[in-house]
Formats: sequence, C-alpha cells, structure tokens
Amino acid sequence: MSPQGQTLSAHVAGKVVMKSYLSGMPECKFGINDKIVMEAKGGSSTKSSGLTVAGGGDDPGRSGKPVVVIDDCQFHQCVKLSKFETEHSISFIPPDGEFELMRYRTTKDIALPFRVIPLVREATRTKMEVKVVLKSQFKASLLGQKIEVRIPTPLNTSGVQLICLKGKAKYKASENAIVWKIKRMAGMKETQLSAEIELLETDTKKKWTRPPISMNFEVPFAPSGFKVRYLKVFEPKLNYSDHDVIKWVRYIGRSGLYETRC
Repeated sequence: MSPQGQTLSAHVAGKVVMKSYLSGMPECKFGINDKIVMEAKGGSSTKSSGLTVAGGGDDPGRSGKPVVVIDDCQFHQCVKLSKFETEHSISFIPPDGEFELMRYRTTKDIALPFRVIPLVREATRTKMEVKVVLKSQFKASLLGQKIEVRIPTPLNTSGVQLICLKGKAKYKASENAIVWKIKRMAGMKETQLSAEIELLETDTKKKWTRPPISMNFEVPFAPSGFKVRYLKVFEPKLNYSDHDVIKWVRYIGRSGLYETRC
C-alpha cells in the first residue's frame, strides 16, 4: 500500500482444508457463495481458471461485496470435476483425516483487514519523529490477533523513545526496527504508536531510503470474500444422512507479505 492507503498490489492465496471422520463412503457436496460461473477452463484435469463467484454479501469481514472473482483454482483428486462443471457444486468422497480440498488465487477486490498510516518527520540531522496509526477495517464484532507491526529505523539510530496506546513496542537494534505487538484488536478501531528516534551524526550525504512498514496478523474471515454456503453429506449404505453429521466451519485470514510504504 502507498502511504495514502492506495492498494498498489494485492493478491490472496487461499485454500480449503477439511477434516473428515466419517464412516463408510459418504458423498459430500460443498457450496461456496451463491453461484459459480465458469468463464474459462484450464488444461489440467484438476485445475480450473477464471471463476466468478457471485452473491453472498454477509461475509463477516466485508460490507456486502456482491462478486468474488477467482483467477485460478486447483482441486483435490477426490473432487468430481464433471459435477462441478454441470451443477456448480463441489462433489467428492473425502479421504480419512485432514486433506486440502482446494486452493485458489484472487487478485481483485480484496478486503484489506488493516490500514497503516505512517507519518515521518526529520526534525534535525540527529532527530526523527515517527507516528504510525493502525486502523482495523473489518466488522466490530470480530477480533484480529497476533498483530505485529515492524517499523524500520535508520542504520545510524542511537536510541528510541516509544509511546504506544495499545500493546507493547520495543526497539530492536540488531534488526534496525521497532517491533510493535498487539495481542488482539477489535474491528473498526484505531490505535497509534509514536517514536522519537535519536541519530548519530554521519558524514554521508546520502539520504536514508525508507523501507516499507510490514505487518503480521490473523483475522477470523476470508479477505477474498470466499464464503462457505453449505456442506451436505449422504451415505446410503450405512443409512446416515446430512442431519446425523456434526459440521463446523472456521475462517482464518493470515498475512503474507503485507507492507505499507513510508
């Protein structure tokens, strides 16, 4: 992201991981969002590209996004691709235990969970003032966690005075960075960190090129807008149906490379 909050480049690499402890040979049907429109097909028997996933609007981290465009996806070998192409549902007989049902990639209309607003002022040749505002941009009922913001400092830093409104911050000289950690942060909140950086005077006239501020975090929703609509289970031989199966869904959005230019 730019310092003004514009998205310069973004993509989500997502996956659906399933854990199955079902008896027999049950057939499962898995639905995502409301409707799937296939725009193009890949060359491989287990790959598809150019999916438009429409509908939804009640994703916990988003505000009524109507369409999710998936650039490409890959399915586990247990998926019956013929049914996916004709019925627009993912039908499969799951193997035992944990497996990856599908993975996908999207580059459009990604809901960024956090915005970092950096303000840097070079007061004198030996003093720099930095303020970093952190905003959570998801629903207030949700909690982001394991949040870490890394703010680079010049190589000639001699000392740092820190004030943060939430969490804990520490200057790590060996890493030339201020590390700001927040255990949990609710959606639609704002907090900030202020730093006064003392610099050693140097003879070099080369201006410090500010590296980007980076973030790590975990949020309980899919920033891509990917949504599980249903999971149905049928096992005619053992005579148990969808109503006899306990099902649960958990969404986890983790940061990859999440950076803001200073």
